[in-house]
Amino acid sequence: MKRRDSDDPKAWFAKAEQDWRVAELALHAGEPLPEHCCYHSQQCAEKYLKGYLKSQKKSYRWSHELGYLIELCAQSHPEFKVFKKDAEILTRLAEPSRYPMPDEMEITEVVGRKAMEIAGRIRSFVLSRMGS
Repeated sequence: MKRRDSDDPKAWFAKAEQDWRVAELALHAGEPLPEHCCYHSQQCAEKYLKGYLKSQKKSYRWSHELGYLIELCAQSHPEFKVFKKDAEILTRLAEPSRYPMPDEMEITEVVGRKAMEIAGRIRSFVLSRMGS
């Protein structure tokens, strides 16, 4: 079954903002949940990148891999390449919140803050390219 999602960039950005807010809540909870902060930070960045691609009428394969999405975005605006390494880091940081892993890195509050920082830069960059 082929996945069907919205072609409206604003719908993607609205969902991304929900992930941004959940990441903030996870980090600032009475007992912080940094793994979930990392997950929702990655989801925020992913949805902003997919929304950008939708605005450019670019198709993509279904993927959570931010590096891949950055490469596609860079076809329209090469400046996106500056996020390649950060995108790969954010993709890796999201994995421990999804699945138990044998050699799991410890996701601390500091790591959660780093994930939000990366997502925030991608978020701001996309919005600046959209004229918002």
